[in-house]
Amino acid sequence: MFGKKILMFPGQGSQYVGMGRDLADNFPACEKVYECGSDILGYDLKSLINDSDETKLMNTEFAQPAIFAASLISLEAARQSGLLEDYHAACGHSLGEYAALVCCGVLDMENGFKAIKSRAQIMAKAGEETPGGMTAVIGATEEQILSAIGDNATIANYNSPTQIVIAGTLDGLEKAEKSLGGLEIKRLKVIRLKTSAAFHTEFMRPAAKEFLDEIEPLTFNSAKADFYANVYADLMIGAIPREYLFANMVCPVKFAQQIDKMRQDGYDTFIEIGPGKVLSGLVKKTLDDVQVFNIEDMESLNKIKEL
Repeated sequence: MFGKKILMFPGQGSQYVGMGRDLADNFPACEKVYECGSDILGYDLKSLINDSDETKLMNTEFAQPAIFAASLISLEAARQSGLLEDYHAACGHSLGEYAALVCCGVLDMENGFKAIKSRAQIMAKAGEETPGGMTAVIGATEEQILSAIGDNATIANYNSPTQIVIAGTLDGLEKAEKSLGGLEIKRLKVIRLKTSAAFHTEFMRPAAKEFLDEIEPLTFNSAKADFYANVYADLMIGAIPREYLFANMVCPVKFAQQIDKMRQDGYDTFIEIGPGKVLSGLVKKTLDDVQVFNIEDMESLNKIKEL
């Protein structure tokens, strides 16, 4: 039934209250994720995920560790169920690359939470000190988008053949949105996203430099499984250096190109591990001849076990 498997981990925006709760309730080993995260973050992570509200979970400082934890809970539940004995590689979308690095053995869970804590705090601060934003553009080509945006906006995410995200200063985004609206493109959609900064652009360079300094003490191990990188849209050969996480913050997410590369490399079964089905949807929009699954709760887990 299953072919060559790759695991995918979602990024910011996939969070919701209670994500991963029923998996943790059914797999006691998942409790270690809450415990490790709470010790490092300095607050009750389980309560944050299960008892807070959507507004708090949308805050970058809390959203990132919460999604990371929910992804690791889904990963642990899948392992406990014997579903990951023959997976071959992992990838993530933006923030999701941290869970992918844990999955591949590059970071252990403790160092993963330490990196996420620093990243979340620094990126939240960047949104306050250098306000910016991101806008999804659906239905326009890369060339059309580049012709319409100015100096203070740039492409940040290549999500699918029909969806690209731009980012920039608030003024730059407003001008870009107006220019895009002036293009005579049928079914064009221009949607401002709920973000506080121009993530995955050069506007994040000062924050990325600060982040790189903070993660200097962390241990990075050799990968035990193949890791496909957003920045290069390709498999990273050899050790994954900490400097890659700097690039993860300032370079575009080439997810659509990455999916194509993984298919070229023979992957035909894509399993999203963590909250939501965003990446599953992007894969389905990009590739026709693959199987796509997700694991975020007991229902989705049991669906795969029954196949």
